[in-house]
Amino acid sequence: MATRLSHDDTGRRGERPVNKAALCIHFLLFVLLVLSVWAMPRGPLVLVVTHPNEPPQKAMSVIAAAGGSFVASGGLPWLSLAHADSEDFPAKLLHAGALLVLNAGLSMACSQEGLK
Repeated sequence: MATRLSHDDTGRRGERPVNKAALCIHFLLFVLLVLSVWAMPRGPLVLVVTHPNEPPQKAMSVIAAAGGSFVASGGLPWLSLAHADSEDFPAKLLHAGALLVLNAGLSMACSQEGLK
């Protein structure tokens, strides 16, 4: 008479069960890593994010203080496109008061015209 062996979550004998919470956390970390690499500013054109409670002129003053030029406003008043040829322009923007400096390719995703 054969005895029935117990199986764990994997359905296989001798293997550890899959920790679903750890798997989800690792997947989310991977997605965040991919998004952060994609959002890193590259090139002379960047998307500048300032505080939402500040007036739109604040973004222009941050861009000017960093030595750049204002290109366009995003669909929201705290999103602006800026241009500068210096390599350290994103760091200068952060030092001047920008909350985030992102890849300009994200501007289409954030603009209301891009959603129509």
